[in-house]
Amino acid sequence: MTLREAMQQAGVTQNKLGENIGISRTQAARLMQGYWPVRKSVDELKRRIARLLELRGGVTTDITWPDEGGYQPAIDNNKWLIPQEGIEHMSLDKSVLSHFGLRSNPFQNDVNDEDDVLRYRGYEGVEMAIEETIEERGFLAIISESGSGKTTIWDGVEAKYKDRADVMICKPQIKSKDKMEPEHLARCLIYGLGGEGTKIAMNSEDRGRQLSTLLKGVRTQGADRRAVLYIDDAHFISVSVLRQLKTFFEEKVGRFRLLAIVLVGLPMLKNKLAEFGEIGNRIRVVEVPPVNVQEYLEFKLGRAGVPLDRLFSPDGQAAFLDRFRSPGQRRPPQDRPLIINAMCIRAMCRLVASGAAAGEKITREIIDKLPGEGGVRRAA
Repeated sequence: MTLREAMQQAGVTQNKLGENIGISRTQAARLMQGYWPVRKSVDELKRRIARLLELRGGVTTDITWPDEGGYQPAIDNNKWLIPQEGIEHMSLDKSVLSHFGLRSNPFQNDVNDEDDVLRYRGYEGVEMAIEETIEERGFLAIISESGSGKTTIWDGVEAKYKDRADVMICKPQIKSKDKMEPEHLARCLIYGLGGEGTKIAMNSEDRGRQLSTLLKGVRTQGADRRAVLYIDDAHFISVSVLRQLKTFFEEKVGRFRLLAIVLVGLPMLKNKLAEFGEIGNRIRVVEVPPVNVQEYLEFKLGRAGVPLDRLFSPDGQAAFLDRFRSPGQRRPPQDRPLIINAMCIRAMCRLVASGAAAGEKITREIIDKLPGEGGVRRAA
């Protein structure tokens, strides 16, 4: 069983795990995603975890540990979870591409221009929320599972504003968001508002005054400009960083706010915000909805010049869509782009690996052999 299943069986929470094996709450969260602390022995941590589970009466053998960089999702019987042992190679080689008459992988998700992005209703709703936040200097969190398209949506909005002199988008450059400190945010804003060559004050009080002056200058130098602080992977940020964001958001000239803040992260960010009421009561939360599976497939394949029926037989297409349905669901099947891509690639590879002759299509039999339990599944 997975580590998360073993923890649930033993009644060990993620926070309790961190406390008992000597790592922080953030490190415990990252461990569950496969990112083991670099300054600690992985083998020693595994022994400590096994000992904790044993003391709690849980399973200590046959545990599938989170792989380096591999995510173990929360257990949810209402979602289709593909077990780690069922994950196959996720690229399309020449033999697969040739079989379906493709020149390149249509699911690579490279975005070169706006025409490469499916603009569905949910996409436009999130896009509008970001633009309103920028224009009104609001506080926004965009939340969804990995592969839902939240970063793609932000990139589209950012592209719209890149040529506007009255909008300044500031992004922290620190790569490990779990190591971000309030100081990083202050420096990010000073560089973003004052220019990369700005000399930052060494004293913390002087640095705070320097930042306040730059923020106030956004609205008091003859032009009504907009400053935007954008943080990706915001689910890793600490409470101290959230508290600093609240302070920045409350900077005003008279009654007018000076800074728009946009956070983007996984669902754990929503839980973190809910626990920190000082922010949770001030922020607008928008979740990226899933896409229509058939509409998405037709769009991606259409960009490659291939119709959907080039890949699927009628029963194969129906079986593929059924994988994303809930029992009794009436609406069209929906899911995240990343999951749809993975599913279709697996089906294509499975067909070619079975020795299919030229012209053969993906059938229900192929779909039923894909990783995961058979039958009807629900979209994320």
